Amino acid sequence: VIKFLNTDFDVANEVKECNKLIRTLKKKNELVKSRNEAVRILKELTSKFIQIIDYFETPQAKKYFPAKTLSYIVINNAWNGVSFLNPQAKNLDFYDDFQSYFVEPVKKYLAEDHSKDKYICSTCQRPMKKLEYSYGFLNGMGYDLNRKTSNAWNFSNDLYICPICQLMYSVVSAGFTYNMSSQGIFINDNSSIIQLKESNNQMLESMTSDLAKNSHASPYRAFASAFKNELAKSEKYTMANVQVITYDDSKYSFKIIPAIASEVLKYAANKNWKNGSTMLTSLYSTGIQGFRGENYYSIFSAVINQLMNNTDLTNLIYTMELLKVTKTQGCRYSTFNIMSLICMNARLINEISKLKGGSNIMEVNEDKLHKMRGCGVGIREGYASKANENKAQTLAYRMLEALRSNNIEQFMDLLLNAYLYLDKIVPSVFISSQTDQKVFKQYGYAFVAGLIGEEFDSEESK
Repeated sequence: VIKFLNTDFDVANEVKECNKLIRTLKKKNELVKSRNEAVRILKELTSKFIQIIDYFETPQAKKYFPAKTLSYIVINNAWNGVSFLNPQAKNLDFYDDFQSYFVEPVKKYLAEDHSKDKYICSTCQRPMKKLEYSYGFLNGMGYDLNRKTSNAWNFSNDLYICPICQLMYSVVSAGFTYNMSSQGIFINDNSSIIQLKESNNQMLESMTSDLAKNSHASPYRAFASAFKNELAKSEKYTMANVQVITYDDSKYSFKIIPAIASEVLKYAANKNWKNGSTMLTSLYSTGIQGFRGENYYSIFSAVINQLMNNTDLTNLIYTMELLKVTKTQGCRYSTFNIMSLICMNARLINEISKLKGGSNIMEVNEDKLHKMRGCGVGIREGYASKANENKAQTLAYRMLEALRSNNIEQFMDLLLNAYLYLDKIVPSVFISSQTDQKVFKQYGYAFVAGLIGEEFDSEESK
């Protein structure tokens, strides 16, 4: 970049000189002996810093440095290997590179007569004189059509595009919202251009705000924030059947938001807890460090991802409770957060049940979930009164194993023994819900959440 700036100021050398002066400042013993020397160094540093700042404030520096940075942290998420992202590119000015590779072919195309062209663009159906450009430069969207002819039927590729479409695809990364962990998201809310821009601009604002506060800015959190903002404008708003494209681990995933997932998210965004958060926002900062091969496993991202796939959250709830019972390090969530998941999962199960229809389908009752959690708290407190606090943790672990293996009979045996030991009456909810395994398990996990116990009382989450 430096060679594109018309200046004799050697910024690289000046930065090195500053580093040397800073190292001198850190030698405390020498500075104690000579205060005047310290002042001299500070004055020299100040002068150099002002020059460096002025250097980066010049129009040329503002033109090239940010662009070069963006090319390696944003643009290359969408495409690579061509133009200024081609390692063997001869033209070092990336503005000129982009112009010659993407823009000039469009100008040439528009100036030509295409009345006798025999090929058509596979995207827009425009006529083309020859097969020259393809999706191959896009990450995860194509392959080199000239080198891998065997990938096409009968060795005849038809995935060629015109220069105009190639130019349009080159700005894919401008539409996505990316964080600093090479994750991105785009809501294809294409009922109108205005709605499309509004949805994605809201995600950009949310992501920017999160990045300013911490390094775990999640694209899914930005998505939820955009969804919540739209709900605030209209309760009838829904993202059902809207396409969401996510980017993670160098791969793009295309998903259509199911109507059920939209309903669950709507419910979670509007459900307020007594501590001021909603069911959805209470999960924003939840995660597990060093889990499943990830430095930080975001529970919120996992929840949104599973909802988009119409997958219930039972396995995630089990894992979270198990990690709490075994006192695993790095768990950044409470049983309050677990209850949020249990309630969302209950809503998901009920919505799926409605689709199946029938008058005999049993639903999970949210009030009963909180009561079962309260019952779990009661058992834990009962054990504590008998100076047997560890018994609650042991019971919780054994109940979790019974729920994981769908062994209702074993869970009931453990439950009966616990209530007999404390001379209490078994909750009728467990008796009446045994005919529906899924419903029974939700009450079971709520009960275990109470057994695990934490810093808030049984009424806080209601």
